[in-house]
Amino acid sequence: MCQPIKKDSKYEYLIMKRLALVVVTVLLVAGFISCTSSKEKEIKRIKAYESELLNDKTGIHKEKADTLLNMYDRFAKDYPSDSLVPHFMFKAGDLAMNMNEPQRAISYFDIICNSYKNFNRMPDCIFLKGFIYENYLDDLEKAKSHYQEFIQKYPNHELTSSAQGALDNLGLSPDDIVKKFQEKNAGNIKTDTVRS
Repeated sequence: MCQPIKKDSKYEYLIMKRLALVVVTVLLVAGFISCTSSKEKEIKRIKAYESELLNDKTGIHKEKADTLLNMYDRFAKDYPSDSLVPHFMFKAGDLAMNMNEPQRAISYFDIICNSYKNFNRMPDCIFLKGFIYENYLDDLEKAKSHYQEFIQKYPNHELTSSAQGALDNLGLSPDDIVKKFQEKNAGNIKTDTVRS
Protein backbone atom coordinates (compact mmCIF):
# COMPACT_ATOMS: atom_id res chain seq x y z
CA MET A 1 0.00 0.00 0.00
CA CYS A 2 2.93 2.34 0.45
CA GLN A 3 4.07 2.10 -3.16
CA PRO A 4 0.86 3.46 -4.74
CA ILE A 5 1.13 6.53 -2.49
CA LYS A 6 4.67 7.16 -3.75
CA LYS A 7 3.55 6.79 -7.38
CA ASP A 8 0.71 9.23 -6.81
CA SER A 9 3.13 11.64 -5.14
CA LYS A 10 5.54 11.40 -8.07
CA TYR A 11 2.68 11.81 -10.48
CA GLU A 12 1.36 14.84 -8.58
CA TYR A 13 4.88 16.25 -8.42
CA LEU A 14 5.30 15.95 -12.21
CA ILE A 15 1.91 17.53 -12.82
CA MET A 16 2.74 20.42 -10.47
CA LYS A 17 6.13 20.87 -12.13
CA ARG A 18 4.57 20.99 -15.59
CA LEU A 19 1.85 23.33 -14.38
CA ALA A 20 4.46 25.65 -12.88
CA LEU A 21 6.37 25.59 -16.17
CA VAL A 22 3.22 26.47 -18.11
CA VAL A 23 2.40 29.31 -15.70
CA VAL A 24 5.92 30.75 -15.95
CA THR A 25 5.84 30.51 -19.74
CA VAL A 26 2.45 32.25 -19.91
CA LEU A 27 3.70 35.03 -17.61
CA LEU A 28 6.84 35.53 -19.71
CA VAL A 29 4.86 35.68 -22.94
CA ALA A 30 2.34 38.08 -21.38
CA GLY A 31 5.19 40.27 -20.12
CA PHE A 32 6.83 40.30 -23.54
CA ILE A 33 3.56 41.17 -25.28
CA SER A 34 2.87 43.89 -22.73
CA CYS A 35 6.37 45.32 -23.18
CA THR A 36 6.10 45.23 -26.96
CA SER A 37 2.68 46.84 -26.96
CA SER A 38 3.81 49.62 -24.61
CA LYS A 39 6.84 50.24 -26.86
CA GLU A 40 4.60 50.35 -29.92
CA LYS A 41 2.25 52.75 -28.13
CA GLU A 42 5.20 54.99 -27.25
CA ILE A 43 6.39 54.99 -30.88
CA LYS A 44 2.89 55.94 -32.07
CA ARG A 45 2.73 58.74 -29.48
CA ILE A 46 6.10 60.08 -30.62
CA LYS A 47 5.16 59.93 -34.31
CA ALA A 48 1.84 61.67 -33.62
CA TYR A 49 3.54 64.40 -31.60
CA GLU A 50 6.19 64.86 -34.32
CA SER A 51 3.45 65.28 -36.89
CA GLU A 52 1.58 67.74 -34.70
CA LEU A 53 4.72 69.78 -34.08
CA LEU A 54 5.80 69.83 -37.73
CA ASN A 55 2.33 70.69 -39.03
CA ASP A 56 1.85 73.60 -36.62
CA LYS A 57 1.67 76.64 -38.93
CA THR A 58 2.46 79.05 -36.09
CA GLY A 59 6.02 77.73 -35.73
CA ILE A 60 7.83 75.60 -33.21
CA HIS A 61 6.67 76.20 -29.66
CA LYS A 62 9.35 75.68 -27.04
CA GLU A 63 7.03 73.81 -24.67
CA LYS A 64 5.93 71.38 -27.37
CA ALA A 65 9.49 70.91 -28.60
CA ASP A 66 10.67 70.22 -25.05
CA THR A 67 7.89 67.68 -24.64
CA LEU A 68 8.99 65.91 -27.81
CA LEU A 69 12.65 65.95 -26.70
CA ASN A 70 11.59 64.41 -23.39
CA MET A 71 9.67 61.72 -25.26
CA TYR A 72 12.79 60.92 -27.30
CA ASP A 73 14.87 60.80 -24.10
CA ARG A 74 12.41 58.48 -22.35
CA PHE A 75 12.28 56.12 -25.34
CA ALA A 76 16.09 55.96 -25.52
CA LYS A 77 16.26 55.25 -21.78
CA ASP A 78 13.55 52.59 -21.85
CA TYR A 79 14.63 50.88 -25.11
CA PRO A 80 18.36 51.64 -25.61
CA SER A 81 18.92 48.76 -28.04
CA ASP A 82 15.96 49.60 -30.28
CA SER A 83 16.94 50.53 -33.83
CA LEU A 84 14.81 53.71 -33.64
CA VAL A 85 16.91 55.25 -30.85
CA PRO A 86 19.65 56.74 -33.07
CA HIS A 87 16.98 58.10 -35.43
CA PHE A 88 15.18 59.74 -32.52
CA MET A 89 18.49 61.08 -31.14
CA PHE A 90 19.30 62.59 -34.54
CA LYS A 91 15.89 64.24 -34.71
CA ALA A 92 16.38 65.47 -31.15
CA GLY A 93 19.76 66.98 -32.04
CA ASP A 94 18.31 68.71 -35.09
CA LEU A 95 15.35 70.02 -33.08
CA ALA A 96 17.56 71.27 -30.24
CA MET A 97 19.84 73.02 -32.75
CA ASN A 98 16.83 74.74 -34.34
CA MET A 99 15.60 75.75 -30.87
CA ASN A 100 18.96 77.50 -30.38
CA GLU A 101 20.07 75.01 -27.73
CA PRO A 102 23.48 74.10 -29.16
CA GLN A 103 24.88 72.26 -26.14
CA ARG A 104 21.78 70.11 -25.95
CA ALA A 105 22.05 69.39 -29.68
CA ILE A 106 25.68 68.35 -29.33
CA SER A 107 24.79 66.03 -26.45
CA TYR A 108 22.31 64.20 -28.70
CA PHE A 109 24.85 63.90 -31.51
CA ASP A 110 27.41 62.68 -28.96
CA ILE A 111 25.04 59.89 -27.90
CA ILE A 112 24.96 58.70 -31.50
CA CYS A 113 28.74 59.04 -31.96
CA ASN A 114 29.45 57.12 -28.75
CA SER A 115 26.75 54.45 -28.76
CA TYR A 116 25.47 53.98 -32.31
CA LYS A 117 28.63 54.01 -34.42
CA ASN A 118 26.99 52.15 -37.34
CA PHE A 119 24.12 54.62 -37.67
CA ASN A 120 23.77 55.71 -41.31
CA ARG A 121 23.65 59.41 -40.34
CA MET A 122 26.93 59.28 -38.38
CA PRO A 123 28.73 61.52 -40.92
CA ASP A 124 25.97 64.12 -40.56
CA CYS A 125 26.37 64.03 -36.77
CA ILE A 126 30.08 64.81 -36.97
CA PHE A 127 29.52 67.54 -39.57
CA LEU A 128 26.72 69.12 -37.55
CA LYS A 129 28.85 69.13 -34.41
CA GLY A 130 31.46 71.14 -36.35
CA PHE A 131 28.73 73.44 -37.66
CA ILE A 132 27.30 74.01 -34.17
CA TYR A 133 30.70 74.71 -32.64
CA GLU A 134 31.45 77.17 -35.45
CA ASN A 135 28.12 78.98 -35.81
CA TYR A 136 26.42 78.71 -32.43
CA LEU A 137 29.21 78.41 -29.87
CA ASP A 138 32.03 80.28 -31.65
CA ASP A 139 34.47 77.55 -30.62
CA LEU A 140 36.61 77.49 -33.73
CA GLU A 141 39.10 74.92 -32.43
CA LYS A 142 36.40 72.33 -31.79
CA ALA A 143 34.73 73.21 -35.09
CA LYS A 144 38.03 72.70 -36.88
CA SER A 145 38.58 69.39 -35.11
CA HIS A 146 35.14 68.05 -36.14
CA TYR A 147 35.42 69.25 -39.73
CA GLN A 148 38.85 67.61 -40.02
CA GLU A 149 37.52 64.40 -38.48
CA PHE A 150 34.65 64.44 -40.95
CA ILE A 151 36.93 64.94 -43.97
CA GLN A 152 39.32 62.24 -42.78
CA LYS A 153 36.60 59.63 -42.12
CA TYR A 154 34.32 60.47 -45.05
CA PRO A 155 36.42 61.88 -47.93
CA ASN A 156 33.79 60.94 -50.55
CA HIS A 157 30.71 62.14 -48.67
CA GLU A 158 28.45 64.74 -50.27
CA LEU A 159 29.21 67.19 -47.41
CA THR A 160 33.00 66.88 -47.69
CA SER A 161 33.32 69.97 -49.91
CA SER A 162 31.14 71.91 -47.43
CA ALA A 163 33.38 70.79 -44.56
CA GLN A 164 36.47 71.84 -46.53
CA GLY A 165 34.86 75.18 -47.35
CA ALA A 166 34.04 75.70 -43.69
CA LEU A 167 37.66 74.95 -42.77
CA ASP A 168 38.96 77.31 -45.46
CA ASN A 169 36.78 80.15 -44.18
CA LEU A 170 36.86 79.37 -40.46
CA GLY A 171 37.09 82.56 -38.44
CA LEU A 172 36.54 84.88 -41.39
CA SER A 173 33.79 87.47 -41.28
CA PRO A 174 31.17 87.44 -44.03
CA ASP A 175 32.86 90.52 -45.55
CA ASP A 176 36.23 88.75 -45.54
CA ILE A 177 34.70 85.72 -47.26
CA VAL A 178 33.17 87.92 -49.97
CA LYS A 179 36.49 89.73 -50.45
CA LYS A 180 38.33 86.39 -50.67
CA PHE A 181 35.82 85.14 -53.23
CA GLN A 182 36.11 88.33 -55.30
CA GLU A 183 39.92 88.13 -55.27
CA LYS A 184 39.77 84.51 -56.37
CA ASN A 185 37.36 85.35 -59.19
CA ALA A 186 39.49 88.31 -60.28
CA GLY A 187 42.48 85.96 -60.51
CA ASN A 188 40.43 83.51 -62.58
CA ILE A 189 39.28 86.26 -64.95
CA LYS A 190 42.91 87.41 -65.51
CA THR A 191 44.00 83.82 -66.13
CA ASP A 192 41.18 83.29 -68.63
CA THR A 193 42.05 86.55 -70.44
CA VAL A 194 45.72 85.57 -70.74
CA ARG A 195 44.75 82.17 -72.19
CA SER A 196 42.52 83.78 -74.85
